[in-house]
Amino acid sequence: EAKMDAPGTVRVRINMNLDGSSDNAILNAARAAAKMKLGITLPGSYQNVYYVKRGCYPKECDYAALASVGGYWSIYQGRYAQYSSIHAHEHGHNLGLYHSGEGTRVNDGI
Repeated sequence: EAKMDAPGTVRVRINMNLDGSSDNAILNAARAAAKMKLGITLPGSYQNVYYVKRGCYPKECDYAALASVGGYWSIYQGRYAQYSSIHAHEHGHNLGLYHSGEGTRVNDGI
């Protein structure tokens, strides 16, 4: 906890041009920076990890946030990190839920 900026929060800087970078490249750079600061590979003992980009990079982004289905991470575009409804939506993906009509099984009774 001593390396955290606030309880449960770690702020890192990544040394790259965000305008020309993909979300995956930015996410990997943030993971590496967090590992350097914390000395662990995320998620470590944490169930969920939320990444926040200051803005929309790459410039063509058309989403507020995205998350790994069944995974531990979500990434937010700047101001959208403050909306609980968006956190709930992305956390649903982390729990293994897809969007309506996507990733459903035939005859699953739901």
